Amino acid sequence: MGAMFGKAKALVKGFLAPLTSDAAGGAASGLTACLVTDAWVARNGRSYNGTLATTLDDDFRARLICLEMAECQKKHTAAVITKTMEDFNIPAASVFRIVHDAGSNVKKGA
Repeated sequence: MGAMFGKAKALVKGFLAPLTSDAAGGAASGLTACLVTDAWVARNGRSYNGTLATTLDDDFRARLICLEMAECQKKHTAAVITKTMEDFNIPAASVFRIVHDAGSNVKKGA
């Protein structure tokens, strides 16, 4: 992992920290995020996965955060979504909704 990527990921984790901390309220006080996820196959035949989180900051401004936008090495399954949530320490209790297409593989994870 490159240094710049590591710094960016730490910044995103810091922004999402209120979702994971009971001390800061977290899901117990109603602070939640909505996830948007999709996978597709590009014209070059490669598969890609994208996952976004939307939440409100302390001033109630909507924030859209890109959690992942990467080439899929494996199929886009519920496990891929779960791993993204684990990578960013987002507990399931803090996820209000997951927006996705009607694919059964994603429905299973939602």
